[in-house]
Amino acid sequence: MENAGIVIGAGMGPSGFQPGLPRALAAQEVGDRIVASIEPSHRRKVGIEVHDRVSGERFSHNGRFRTQAGSLVKVMILVALIREQRFRGAGLTSSYRRLADQMIRVSDNPAASTLLKAAGGRRALDRLARDLAMARTESASAWGRTKTTAPDQVRLMDALLEGPEVLGLLPEDRSYVIDLMERVIPSQKWGVGAVPSGVETRVKNGWMPLTPGGWRVNTFGHVKGWERDYTVAILSDGNSSLEAGVGRVNAISRALFSALG
Repeated sequence: MENAGIVIGAGMGPSGFQPGLPRALAAQEVGDRIVASIEPSHRRKVGIEVHDRVSGERFSHNGRFRTQAGSLVKVMILVALIREQRFRGAGLTSSYRRLADQMIRVSDNPAASTLLKAAGGRRALDRLARDLAMARTESASAWGRTKTTAPDQVRLMDALLEGPEVLGLLPEDRSYVIDLMERVIPSQKWGVGAVPSGVETRVKNGWMPLTPGGWRVNTFGHVKGWERDYTVAILSDGNSSLEAGVGRVNAISRALFSALG
């Protein structure tokens, strides 16, 4: 079923929300609200994927939209590094953990470059993408230019939460990555993190200016609380500034949170 650019998973009921009806019956309105939160002139420059872990529904707007990930790829770098260490029969050293903390919580770029080299370079990212069926994610010589899609990033977040064997991480490894995403510094809690206080959020954002196409401003993660539990990725380009992009993904995130209430 398709409406205003939103593709909604199977099991749909009539559109429109009525108090007391199962969440699945309101799924069309969720899709409508997501699209309505994006300016019409920008809808082709935004890709959104949502997995509602309560109802099982999935929502996708412009799912084939692909753009440069920026610092979003740092979660992949950390996962690739842990996989490499586990393959060697080891865990993360204290030095690697210190750099991982800086890379995820503060979004430190030199730390990301160091850890990617330790993980095996861009081939490690491509191997992770292949194993998780992130079919439209492709590494680049400069890690921030790695291209990806919203569905691929939600697939990664779901893997961290659910732990398929192909991921190659132990439960404590996955908990470690999720914990770092939960503790990003306050100034980087936008996007997926733009929800009411008291709601659990695990988030990683990415932003970078490129010519042509303007600012890439991206966010992905997990939201849980207030009877909500969902993974989400919002990717955008064509933003005139970082502030404009952050405002855009914040508006989408808030609309989604409200619609899933």
